[in-house]
Amino acid sequence: MTPNTTDKLELDEARVLIGDRLPKFKNTLPAAWWIATDPRVVDGYDRYRSSYDAWNKKVFDVADDIGVKTARISWFGVHGYEPTDEMRAGRTVVPVGWRIDSKSGHLVPSRRTKADREAATVQRFKELGHAPQESDFLPTMDIEVRIPTGNGFSFRRYEPHYCRVANAVIAVMNADPDRVPDSDSRVDTATWHRQKLSVLHALVEEAGDA
Repeated sequence: MTPNTTDKLELDEARVLIGDRLPKFKNTLPAAWWIATDPRVVDGYDRYRSSYDAWNKKVFDVADDIGVKTARISWFGVHGYEPTDEMRAGRTVVPVGWRIDSKSGHLVPSRRTKADREAATVQRFKELGHAPQESDFLPTMDIEVRIPTGNGFSFRRYEPHYCRVANAVIAVMNADPDRVPDSDSRVDTATWHRQKLSVLHALVEEAGDA
């Protein structure tokens, strides 16, 4: 029986939903977490993951064709590729349609000549556009936390990170959303249900990742 996620889950109920797919957390445990079993979320996340994996494969298909191995990818998309040492040293010709950007050092499309602009790999790169985003496929949470870094007016921005588990999708944040006034009002609480940190901590300990 699937637990009712409108309630605060107990440890045994959380085990049923998460199964053996608890994500590994780097350095520190999340400051808050939610869980959703709504089919719009679960099925939507699966479609997102399938779309992202297909997009990522195309990114590295282009990399293979221009003779490099590393793509520079952020949350929003691909920004270029890491040129080989031979390309940097001029021992290997940079592929037609590409150049090494003087600021980033990345291999990026060149627009200098018509041949550059029409190069097949450049056209394929342009077609990649932005990386698929979770919000394109499932109802996500409209919430962020901004914490000042102490360096002038700069701040660090935190948003939920989503992960598919056995029978649900969980969202975790590495900053406390209670820092944001009325933060819960920006979360669809009929879909996303905030859970006790003690349960997550117990699951992590059981998995041997604490």
